[in-house]
Amino acid sequence: MLPCLDSAAQSWNVPRAAIVAVYRAAQKDRSGGIGPMRIPAQWLPKLETVGFSAAKVRTNACTNVQAAAAILAANHSAHQTDAASTHSPLPAPTCLAKAAFTYGVSLSMAETYYHRASSHRTAATVGVMDIPRSWLPILREAGFPVWRVTHKTCWNIGAGVWILSALEKNHTVTGGVTAALHGGSIPHLPSAYLPIIQQAAAQYGVPTALIEAVMAQESGFDARAVSPAGADGLMQLMPATAARYGVSDAFNPRQAILGGTAYLAHLLRVFDGQVQLALAGYNAGGNAVKHWGYRIPPYQQTQHYVPAVLRRYKAFTAK
Repeated sequence: MLPCLDSAAQSWNVPRAAIVAVYRAAQKDRSGGIGPMRIPAQWLPKLETVGFSAAKVRTNACTNVQAAAAILAANHSAHQTDAASTHSPLPAPTCLAKAAFTYGVSLSMAETYYHRASSHRTAATVGVMDIPRSWLPILREAGFPVWRVTHKTCWNIGAGVWILSALEKNHTVTGGVTAALHGGSIPHLPSAYLPIIQQAAAQYGVPTALIEAVMAQESGFDARAVSPAGADGLMQLMPATAARYGVSDAFNPRQAILGGTAYLAHLLRVFDGQVQLALAGYNAGGNAVKHWGYRIPPYQQTQHYVPAVLRRYKAFTAK
């Protein structure tokens, strides 16, 4: 793989250390993304505009590395343009680019929140991304070292972009991270879904608040949602899972809610009612939870997912 990394760095004029850092991070977290560089699928259309074949990015390791280098080069160029136009260079621009790459957030959104945050900082927030202190326990549960998030710029940027990734479907950029969070991070539940949720809860013995929390996290209550990994609908069911639970159309709200709840009920039974493990199984697969000794797998995405859904579960329960 090293020759591919060297060639990509040279071809796209990016620091070798940057492309190697992305590669190493990708090897540690195999929970999502495409190929050895774990490229978020939302980048594929952009990559095709500069000559990359989506099929080769998926199947050819060196092409995948070249595509990752192209993304890093585009991010670097965008930062240079931004700095030239605003006369206010971004601190640690590679941190923003790397975080946007890792969490599948558009670089322009990450930059916009950074700039907005600079005018909203208060004693109740920390760091350049204006992260509310109330989020620190959640970040700790998600695997972020809180001291570094509080004191180190790149860690703060990474944590802030992770939060943006969770909220991107539900918020427009009208303020800093604080403005988005205090504006309410739980999307509105369409009333038409409530009877279906209640039926699913009664049929499968799953709390309504837990169904709502999973649905909010998975799709933001968007029945047409499609994930980069190929999951569909309100409950973001993968095709094989949908078929297993009798869902022929994952974009049909009734089928999606009943099928997703059936799957969630199955996981709760498998893990003896332990909600954390059931949620980890919903995100990473039940076999992954078993493989890691009936603990939350050490996948970055899953370790972020579980506390985020638990927070929503608590909020929906309190309604």
